[in-house]
Amino acid sequence: MEKDWAGIKFKIMREQGEVVDMIFIKHKPDADKQEFYLKGHDEADGSGGLMQAMTQFDNYSSCPLPTVKSEKRPPLFKRWYLAYKHLKRQKPVHYPWKQFDSNNKGAAAGLSYAIFSKEETNALEQYCRENNTNLNSLLIWAIDRVTAEKFLKDKNFDSRVWMVPVNIRKKDQATNLSGNYVTTLSVKMHQDTPQSIHQQVRSMMRSGIIWGGEIIANAPKYIGEKRLRKMSKNIKSPYFGLCSNLGSWPLNGQTGSSTAHWLAASPVTRFCPVASVVGKSNDALWTTLLFHPSISSHKSDTHNAIEKWIDLLSRETGIALSAKLVVIDWKDMMAKAKRF
Repeated sequence: MEKDWAGIKFKIMREQGEVVDMIFIKHKPDADKQEFYLKGHDEADGSGGLMQAMTQFDNYSSCPLPTVKSEKRPPLFKRWYLAYKHLKRQKPVHYPWKQFDSNNKGAAAGLSYAIFSKEETNALEQYCRENNTNLNSLLIWAIDRVTAEKFLKDKNFDSRVWMVPVNIRKKDQATNLSGNYVTTLSVKMHQDTPQSIHQQVRSMMRSGIIWGGEIIANAPKYIGEKRLRKMSKNIKSPYFGLCSNLGSWPLNGQTGSSTAHWLAASPVTRFCPVASVVGKSNDALWTTLLFHPSISSHKSDTHNAIEKWIDLLSRETGIALSAKLVVIDWKDMMAKAKRF
């Protein structure tokens, strides 16, 4: 197994007191109950962790994970140039937080999630097709507006940057369920429409900047773990939040079936204090939301934000949305969660 250079940053954040566990949720709609499973982000990425959870704790088989077209990977000198461009989009941003305590590390107060019906999911996707955007861009646009209003003194502060993870698994890594095979896009919110966000992401993907991001994600390979650990003590971040799309599950090629919905939540850190993960389970859209304790100390904050998120989506699209909403206290969840 190749060394997981990209996972080292999560190991360092854990050493600094941050919680870097991904949370996988098995929601049983017939019983309205949940099971919680934990996997360190220093051990796997979201897709690998979710596949492990579904095969170990449900009746699904494993199958190869989605991969990128690695034949489009440019030569090394071009990748280093793209790494430079990638870093230029990561200039630190000083956010006008209503409250921010950088010394407050560790666990979030709670987690909230929403599950939409298949009909609502289809209607949202149809709206996106008719309005020159996609579902991911629409969801990022909406959660950005809601959280900017909630956490910033100036909701119109237009230097917000969102981290959008992108899969960079190659064909020979498709069956690797451990390790991190992800880079990120830095999506700027000064163009505040779902359509402009969609175009910005498409432009970055066409530019091949993800291959520069591959170098940045694997920074310890080039600068050493010791130096990265030293640099991390004074690092300044550009990120307001993260929005990760894990795609539609079960994947093509997975055998088995279940009435349960499988969801995932990403860790939050003081470097990226808002984290939303979205995906589809059995053709139903879901989303999870976490806030870092440096900006929020109440579990109700995530619930209130996700309610406003859904309301904004309803008003923007004209679709009456009534998703299933669940709020979970962190301590209660940890008492029930299983680590794998």
